[in-house]
Amino acid sequence: MNRDRSSQIDALFRRSLSADGQLAATAGGDGRVVLWSSQTGEQIREFEHPDRIVITKFDRADERLLTADDQGHAYLWDLDSGDKLTTLELGRHQRVITAARFSDDGTRLLLGFPGRHVRLWDTTTGQRLGSWSTANRKKGWIPQGSTVYAVAFNDREDSVIAESSNGLGQMWPAASGR
Repeated sequence: MNRDRSSQIDALFRRSLSADGQLAATAGGDGRVVLWSSQTGEQIREFEHPDRIVITKFDRADERLLTADDQGHAYLWDLDSGDKLTTLELGRHQRVITAARFSDDGTRLLLGFPGRHVRLWDTTTGQRLGSWSTANRKKGWIPQGSTVYAVAFNDREDSVIAESSNGLGQMWPAASGR
């Protein structure tokens, strides 16, 4: 991947807008995440990480914010109080999050990673609820590994969906990942 494209992708993950468009989160290499009012341009608060931020994501109710750095520190923050609500224990091989999606009610968080992994988390306890791996695609020169680019829930939120760099979209029952 060329450097320009890599920078564009990196910048995409490090900033986000709330569902109602009232809040913006920006982050950078210094480990700081800044929450802004998109109406006034004023800074509301900051969240600190020990390393470079790789992703920010608001929940659908605009009550919580996921932030994660490139060393596997992933936190859920309360946007009203600024308190850290939950720490997600990602593990050694899932340090960089490449995709994130909250369930509609905000109780679960679906994460995608390089190395084919998809993980489902309880947002209150920080416990992992499920785990899946995208399929390998063996065809000519195409690498066997893949990076998960997008994750989602189906309409009933009883299945999880992932799209990865192997060119495939996959869906699994949410209960099967336990």
